Amino acid sequence: MIYGFTGNVIYYPTVIESDSPTLEHGGTEYTFYPNESGYTYQAVHGNSVPYLEAGQYPTLAGMLFKKRIFNSDKLVIQEQTDTYETVSSGTPVASVYIRKNFEPVSTLSDRMEAFDASRCQYVSSWNRLKPKPLLLMPMVFQ
Repeated sequence: MIYGFTGNVIYYPTVIESDSPTLEHGGTEYTFYPNESGYTYQAVHGNSVPYLEAGQYPTLAGMLFKKRIFNSDKLVIQEQTDTYETVSSGTPVASVYIRKNFEPVSTLSDRMEAFDASRCQYVSSWNRLKPKPLLLMPMVFQ
């Protein structure tokens, strides 16, 4: 596991699906939203606490952004773009993560120097696909 990421850290921004490697029968191109970790943590004392899990809020990482169908001449004949809305429910919850770097020395005026602290805010929400119209491209005849 790679710390600080949720899900797979390897992704493809665009994938083309076709029944022929040379695209002689056309195909479908899928474009996805870029990778985003969805973290909200910030250092509140000392340095940031490392290796915190991401995913405190929903992201569009890996979700379908655009789908384009093309013919054997590689002309787009149909295209659709997906858009999403974030639906929230409830109040965000805050957490504080503490890491001890070394044993506090009793002679230090600020014993908190031995600690780092990061604050995270977790939200209760999700992304929902918005309804979309289908856009047909004009046919090109030769």
